[in-house]
Amino acid sequence: MTKTIEYSDSYDYKPFPFRPYRIPMVSIELFNGKTGRWRGLALLDTGADYSIFNTQIAQHLNIDFEKLPRIPVKGVGGIVTTYGLQKLAMKFGPIHTPIVSSVYFAKGQNPNLLGRISVLEHVQVGFDQAELKIYMKLNM
Repeated sequence: MTKTIEYSDSYDYKPFPFRPYRIPMVSIELFNGKTGRWRGLALLDTGADYSIFNTQIAQHLNIDFEKLPRIPVKGVGGIVTTYGLQKLAMKFGPIHTPIVSSVYFAKGQNPNLLGRISVLEHVQVGFDQAELKIYMKLNM
């Protein structure tokens, strides 16, 4: 049985420094209570289990990442030492009311990653590589 999804929002792939092609990046806003707020871009990475952001973002959000547990995370590039888990509120794509998600921080993380766990259960996602677009719809 085929399921048809009617997407409510679309986003263009974005250029990324030192790459000759565009990648599926989305605008994101992170909140740490009343003490910090950050806006930027994150790669929508359906192959990543977890969301990982640069430690500079933790500092911007007034989070002392060095006090978080160090957790080795294995990915395509090998094993990376991360700091986490930290629960943060975030908005991205069609999500206009913040959701709470657990994220890790890693020194030198670039690009920031939006992974599946505690993020993608909130949206349905489709990729159109030929048109360089991401399609999203809120899960209701």
